[in-house]
Amino acid sequence: MSKTRVSVIHRAHIPGTPGNYDEESVRVVYGMLKEAIDAIGGIKSVIKNGDKVVVRANACWAVKPDSGIAADPRVVEAFMRLIRDETRPKEIIVADRSSIGADTAESFEVSGIKAAALRGGADGVLPLEQDKRVKV
Repeated sequence: MSKTRVSVIHRAHIPGTPGNYDEESVRVVYGMLKEAIDAIGGIKSVIKNGDKVVVRANACWAVKPDSGIAADPRVVEAFMRLIRDETRPKEIIVADRSSIGADTAESFEVSGIKAAALRGGADGVLPLEQDKRVKV
């Protein structure tokens, strides 16, 4: 049985905030993600050219980016760029299903996840409650 590998990267300062950031902030987060992923084998060990990639973002509620509840848009944007830069996926989709009673499309918008994903190179976002269910 193979062992689980974990990589944690820290910076004393990341410019901007989840709700107010610029290109420099995304570059810093991109570097952190790349360093962490490279330490556990690199992104190409998971994503191959031509793959369809689905990234689950934490869009639990329609909350502002600085709430600390939903995924940090800087991380979403940087991760999409990293996937595009390091691999040649067929498609990248950011998907999630918000908490019970919440509208995921609204959560993606209000949290800044949708805009960040698209800026970073995702092909789209998918609110899973709007997708067709398949019984397995």
